[in-house]
Amino acid sequence: MRFGDLITEHEWQESFKKTDELRCVAAHKQWEECIANIDTRQTMQDLADLEPDNTLLPVKEYAMAVNESVNRCLHYVHEDGKDFWQTPSTSYTIREGDCEDFAILKWWILNEGTDLLPQYLRIVAMKAIPNDWDDHMICVFRDPISGIWYALDNNFDYLARMDNFTFYKPVYSLSYDSKRKEPMYWTHREQG
Repeated sequence: MRFGDLITEHEWQESFKKTDELRCVAAHKQWEECIANIDTRQTMQDLADLEPDNTLLPVKEYAMAVNESVNRCLHYVHEDGKDFWQTPSTSYTIREGDCEDFAILKWWILNEGTDLLPQYLRIVAMKAIPNDWDDHMICVFRDPISGIWYALDNNFDYLARMDNFTFYKPVYSLSYDSKRKEPMYWTHREQG
């Protein structure tokens, strides 16, 4: 499966039968609740020390700086039981979270600090291919110069190309169109 093979939001409901329906429904609801609870002005003030000076950096270098900064700022804590998606401000304030909290914080900083279109900046839920691994969530973006998709992962500070991300399979992606004030969703499908 290539990362770019996506089903649009319009096909989201029909695709439930091909993916994990309960997981997609829960993610849809949690994403809308998380976005609704973001106080943009307060979050910008809270996160000012995490944002690199994007006026001097190309998008790829800015993303790498965000990835490193958030990875150093937050302490990873595995959630047992019900998963809770924290707002960026909450993650920064308590300085801890699990993989989706890292991904949401990175997504928010990149969303506010770059001119990436929402379809090229996403949070992606990943299914572990080795069954004994935990599933994972990461922030990804498409470099406007090369067209390559890169992952910002809490497990490493460098940017990983999505086509080299072989231990996980993308299941669904989330983003937010701030101009239209609406969440965006995609499910990934197998080729063939």
